[in-house]
Amino acid sequence: MLDYTVFHTIAWPGPYAWYFFVIGISAALFFFSALSWFHKEFEPLRHS
Repeated sequence: MLDYTVFHTIAWPGPYAWYFFVIGISAALFFFSALSWFHKEFEPLRHS
């Protein structure tokens, strides 16, 4: 039904790749930082 996706029709230039990369890294860092408040094994990440 929803076979159409916009990602296959847009030519993604380099800056968009860097943008999504930076957003992904930032989200991962936030995720691990949030984990450090709930799991003690991630606490050294918060204190480094």
